[in-house]
This record gives sequence, C-alpha cells and structure tokens, in this order.
Amino acid sequence: MRVSILCLLLVLVSCKPDSGQVITIPNDRQFYDIIHRPLDPPVMCGSYQPAQVQKPDELLPEGLNPVEAHDQLCSASGLTVNETMRHIFANFDASKSSVRHYDHVAPLDGITIGMGHWPQNEVSKFFEDMERFPDVKKRFLNRAVEAMQEDGSEIALSECHLQLKNPCVRENIVSLLENTIFNEVFMKKHFSKNCQGNDNQGRCTQAKPNMWKQLPWLPKVLKRGFRDKVVTNWQTDFYYRDVIQTGEKLAIKSGIGNDFDSILMLSSLDSSGSSWAKYIGNSMDRGHVEIGGKKYDWNRPEGLVNWSPKELKSWRMLLAFRYYNFKKGERSGGCGRRIRNRQKQFYCMYAKDMWDYHWPDAPTGKSSCRPIREEITEDTCKKFEPVKPSPCGDIQIQEHD
Repeated sequence: MRVSILCLLLVLVSCKPDSGQVITIPNDRQFYDIIHRPLDPPVMCGSYQPAQVQKPDELLPEGLNPVEAHDQLCSASGLTVNETMRHIFANFDASKSSVRHYDHVAPLDGITIGMGHWPQNEVSKFFEDMERFPDVKKRFLNRAVEAMQEDGSEIALSECHLQLKNPCVRENIVSLLENTIFNEVFMKKHFSKNCQGNDNQGRCTQAKPNMWKQLPWLPKVLKRGFRDKVVTNWQTDFYYRDVIQTGEKLAIKSGIGNDFDSILMLSSLDSSGSSWAKYIGNSMDRGHVEIGGKKYDWNRPEGLVNWSPKELKSWRMLLAFRYYNFKKGERSGGCGRRIRNRQKQFYCMYAKDMWDYHWPDAPTGKSSCRPIREEITEDTCKKFEPVKPSPCGDIQIQEHD
C-alpha cells in the first residue's frame, strides 16, 4: 500500500507542468536538436496509457473538400458551406491533380498543406491563426497524439519513438509541436521561404529549407489532425478569409462585382500570384490592363458602342482571364503554355456564350496566342458539369464577417 501511494505521489510531482520553461530557438547547427532533445517523460507506475481518443465519428472521411464532406454526411459532417464556397471548390478542383481536400499534405515547395494548398512559406501564418482558437488547437493536438501513438501497439510505439527520439508519451509529442510548427520564431527562422530548385513535379531538390524532409513526422500528424470536424471547420473559415474574401474585396474594387464568377476569377488570380490579383484589382483606378505591351481600356468594351452593365462586366472578366494566362505564359511556355483546367472550367461555365458572341477571336494571352475558343473547344466543355446544389435538402448560406 505504501509503495502504491509513493508511486502516485511521484506521478503527481513529475507531471506537474513547468510554467517557467523557456523555449530556446536553435541556430542552424542545432536545428535537428529541436526534435532530438531529450525530454523528461512522466513517471509511469504501470503500463503504457494510450491517449484519450475522440469518438470515431468526429473524424471526417479522407481526401474530401468541405463541400464534398458536407454533401456526403449532411448535418453529421458538422460543416456549413455557402454557395460561393461551392462554386470556388468546383472550379479549383477542376483538375484532379490539384484537388483541394482538407487533409492534403504534399512534398511541394518543401511542403504544401490543406485545402488552400498553403505552401511552406505560408504554413507559419496557418498555425499562428490556429493559435487564436484554443479549442481548435486542443483538438488538433489530441489528433497529433493519436496519429503518433496509433493504436497503442508495440510496433506503433516503436515507430513513434523512432520519430521523436524520445518516449512516445503525450507530453513529448505536444512539446515537439509547440517547439516547431507552433513556434513562430522557429518557423520564420527555418521555413520562411519555399524550397528552391524544385524538379518538374514540384518536389524540392535541395536539402533545405524542406519541412517534408526535416520534420518527417509532420505529414502523419497533419493528415489526421486536419480531418477533425472542429479543425476542419476552422480551416474552412481560414480558407474563406485567406482566399475567398481576398478575391471578393479585389473583385469589388476592380468594378467586376461580387457574383460567384467575379470572386472566383480574383480568388484564382490571388492563389496563383497576389501581385497579379492586385494588378487587376487596381484596374478601375488605372483605367487599363496591359497584356504583352498593349493597353486595353478597362471601361470601354472593344467593338461595342452602347454596352450594358453585363457586357462591361464580361469585358473586364475577359481582360482578367487573358492577363492571368499571359502572366502564366511569361513564367514558361509563352503562348504554348498549357491552360489550367480551372481556367477551362471558368470559360465553359461562366463566360463562353458572351465571349464567343462579342469577342470570338480573343486570344488566351497576348495577341500572338490562339483564340480562346480554339484552345478550349466544345468537347472540352462537355467534360465539366454545372455546380450541383446541396443534396441534403438544406440551404447552406453562411456569410462571414
């Protein structure tokens, strides 16, 4: 009996958190010490205690975006998506090679995560935002512990110990995350830039900075953590604020408007290059868009005399579309650059009829490029389906402040 009491006292004393703990930021030579540094595991008087596991139904299915998860599970998904989000994901997911699912983790640019495809240099702000929501962070940390400990088997614990270089207990796992992805100074010091020297698949070919290689335990943690319903709900809101709301503000400022297609066009521009989106966003003030050395009047649709507001909007969308493809071509390929599927889907679903009627020979980029309707044919458009309404019988209209 005395031994049991003594053992319990040891546990209580040793597991008391150290509020005065100071986290030091390593220099380059000490970089790997952050994941190899010995930690004091809690004293355990009995066998290994597995993590408290959330209910299985609190994990969303793998490889879906929030719209797909909502449509599959309806209210059981715990997600709310508005119509704008529905149109955005239908467009961004037009290419299956770049689907926007919430548990996406890939070795691109060092690492690329989440449905926003946030690259390595933006991962820091992603977790900084999560810090603002303690309940979300708590759920994420719980999932991280589950992912590392798996089912509590000896094989799983051995693998976890290999990754941590320390006993596979909750305190060590949480400390690892607090010292890395949740440590703003650490992240900015080591991973403030995307990996340079990518191969033709976008995979980093240099030793650093490379979160995928230098934090090898991270993909496993993220792929589980991002499927928690509370975490996914936060990520959906973060996606709205970071991607959609930015596009919406620029679309309104440019004079294009705030309809689905307007927001979609500027969100697509912003996701490919914020400077491109800002250029189009400022077109109203500047009064023109320059493509390949030629200036096009932003306020006077080419070939029209008495134009309607709808035709003026369509003209501006055409200039934004062409500017996007021109800037993409400048990076590589010029007029021969492959048009992205999301651009094809946009043309087919939102712009085709009016562009073909008023500007049938409008080139994809600068004047030397082939006409849009030759690059994106009727057969191409047949591959894309209209955006489907929710099958759950609900009206999902959630506007964010």
